[in-house]
Amino acid sequence: MLKLEWPEVDMRRKEFTLPKTKNGETRMIPMTPDVHTTFSELWKDRRLDTNRVFLYKGKPWKNPRTAFAAACRRAGIDTT
Repeated sequence: MLKLEWPEVDMRRKEFTLPKTKNGETRMIPMTPDVHTTFSELWKDRRLDTNRVFLYKGKPWKNPRTAFAAACRRAGIDTT
């Protein structure tokens, strides 16, 4: 989901299209009302210079494990 792009978000039909799942098939995921509300807000504030939905410091996520490890270090949580 961190690589989700706006063309894969259908706000009118209230669903996500995941073109590259583990088994190689495209999958349609319906939005719950809360998710639709949240994505409506994200849509209003989206950046126009990238299709990516989720950004970190203005750039697309590359490795969520690195970000998670850094968050744990800042919180004082030992992950070893």
